[in-house]
Amino acid sequence: MKTLAYVGCVCLCLVAFMSCGADAPAAPPEDAPAAPTVPESVDIREMFGTSLTNAASDGDLNLVREMVQAGADINETTMYSETALMRAAERGHADVVEYLISQGADLYVENIFGYDARVLAEDHPEILEMVRSAMQANPQ
Repeated sequence: MKTLAYVGCVCLCLVAFMSCGADAPAAPPEDAPAAPTVPESVDIREMFGTSLTNAASDGDLNLVREMVQAGADINETTMYSETALMRAAERGHADVVEYLISQGADLYVENIFGYDARVLAEDHPEILEMVRSAMQANPQ
């Protein structure tokens, strides 16, 4: 009986706590500065990637091919030191990985966490084998 009374008391306390003025956050004062906004001219996605790494992340082989043929740096890194090869390998885009390897992508680049394309491809056996084979054919 004591347990039931205890549970009832806890429930009543929770209901009282939840109903004590926690409806909505208070409005900021009228003279408070506006919250910062990101200008439309800023591409947040580009801040964390490059055009090539973004295309590789999306698995867009045609765009990756066009960019590489147009002279994009195949080994350009993001702010996290990731290359297009690493992004494609991690996301399971085998056709993009195969193309980047055929174009001489650096297999041994490590991101800021110390992971290379081989580590990032662990969830994709076909890609992992592709990267391992390329590493054996082109030892560091």
